[in-house]
This record gives sequence, C-alpha cells and structure tokens, in this order.
Amino acid sequence: MTLLKTLFLLPIYGGILKRLALPTIALLAFFSVKLAFCAGTTSANFLKLGVGARNAAMGETGATEIGVNAAWWNPAGLTKVESTELSFMNSSWFGDVKFQTLGFAHKMRSGTLGITAGVVSMTPIDKYDNSGLKMDETFQPQDSLLAVSYAKEIESMPENIPMGLTFKYISSRIDDATADSVAVDFGFFIHPLFFPFIEGLKAGVAVQNLGKSMKFNKKLYPLPLNIKVGASFPILANTIMAADINKCIDTDPVANIGFEHYMLIGEEALFSPRIGYRTNVKGIEDANGISFGIGLSYRRIAFDYAFVPYGELDNVNKLSILFFF
Repeated sequence: MTLLKTLFLLPIYGGILKRLALPTIALLAFFSVKLAFCAGTTSANFLKLGVGARNAAMGETGATEIGVNAAWWNPAGLTKVESTELSFMNSSWFGDVKFQTLGFAHKMRSGTLGITAGVVSMTPIDKYDNSGLKMDETFQPQDSLLAVSYAKEIESMPENIPMGLTFKYISSRIDDATADSVAVDFGFFIHPLFFPFIEGLKAGVAVQNLGKSMKFNKKLYPLPLNIKVGASFPILANTIMAADINKCIDTDPVANIGFEHYMLIGEEALFSPRIGYRTNVKGIEDANGISFGIGLSYRRIAFDYAFVPYGELDNVNKLSILFFF
C-alpha cells in the first residue's frame, strides 16, 4: 500500500483507531516490558532520580515534559518556555539522603537556554578500620551535577520539530575517592503527523547520560545510559495521561504511567491532583509502585508536592516551586 493510499484511508478508519489507541498504548507500556528491579552496576546513579514533584507524582513520567524541568527529562521540552522560568526542588529520600536541584530557563530569539544544578548529599557516616572498630572520623558522600541545555524548534513541514541538547558535568565523592565525567542528553518530540488519529497527543524520545565512564580507585564504571520513549494525551475533560518506557544499560525496561486532573479555583488559581505507577519496585518489600501528589498554581508561581512510598525502604517526599517571569 502506497503512502498516498494510507493517508487517504486514515480519515475512514480514524474513528476506530481513536477508540483503540489509548488502551493500546497503555497496554504496550505495561505488558511489553519485564517488571523487574535490577541492582545498578553504573556510576552516578543519582542521574536516574527524577526532578520535579509533578513528574514524581505522575509515576516519574517526563518524555513529553515542557518547561524548565524538561532539561532533566527531555531537553526538547525547553522550546515551550514562553519567557523565563526558575525552579527549585527539595527531595527527602530514605537514609537521610537529600536531593536538591535548581533550574533556570530563558527564551531567546535563537532558541531556549537552560541551566540545571543538582546536589545529592547525606548525613556524615562513621568510618571503621579493617578490624571493624569504629574510628573517630566520618565521611560524607556527595554527588553533584551542572548542566547547560539548548533547545530549538527545527523547521519542518507542516510543523516545526522541537529538539534539545544538554551538556553535563558530573562529580562524585566517596570518602577520599573522587571521580568526574561529562555527558550529553539529546531529545526530540515526534511530529504529530504520525498520530493523526489521536487528538492532542504528544510523543517524545530522549537519550540520556551518553558519556565517558567514571573512574574510582583505578576501576571504570559506566554512566547510566538510558533511552526514554513516552507520550501524553488528554483522556477526559481536564485530565491527561502520560506514559514512559525507559531502558537503562544496567536494568530491564521500566514502564511508568501517570494521570493529572486540572481544577480551576476562582479565575487565576489551578489545583491539580495527580497519581502515578512505576514498575521498577519489584524486589522491594511492601512497595506497590504507586505515587501521589498535588499541585497548586496562582498567577506566576506554582507549588508541587509528591509522596512516593518505597515499602520497607521508607517514603520519599518531594517539594517543587516554580516561578514564571
């Protein structure tokens, strides 16, 4: 069948395809992957953590994220920044681990510039000698990241295609051992022409953490290279669904799904309850993969909160603040 015939028949079968598309995408996202949680064998695994409480509440989905936090998920989403955006996130993990990020994005004539800084820290840990005796010293592991992103809509017919690049400098310290690396993320949004039968659908692809291995004590550890594919689309009035599939080099494929509902409060405030599900918790006792959260925006400021249970490992709380200028 030629392309011309295919395009001719799309309107005829559009109604059928539209009804089947949403459940088909959801099923593919969950049942075409192995639900497994594998121990990481890479370095800088904090790069697998999500930025933004909204994304965390929606099951760590972000392939089609737009705005300042898109620099972490898919830099192509930075093209949707209208002027200037600033974000801050504080994430409290189990074991007194803190993950904090600061993001900045600014729309220019030639594209969108993004800058992201992140630090993972924890309370000091006691040192022990070779015989197992506690020493009078402590050490404090820390991971950090500084990233610069650039995104631009590439001219295409009939619509432009958003694309983005992120350049990262990554540093890790464990006691006296330190290591650093540089990496690149690349992402783009898939042209809507490929999905004419799903109104409002957005789809994105990103390759993350493509860079050199980190060297600890003369041994090389690769970065967590990841391929992300996902989509988001409206399913009901004021309700959207997002679904991602991630394949990292040291884990089996992981599928995530999330939902968000918008409710207008007055004329300028927006309240957004959210729920999500992650498939990367197998092997963690009492962890069911469900996450929850809410968002509240008023004029040029937005607050987002996420509650992410990890069963026996305890719960994770994330709080984000975004400013729009």
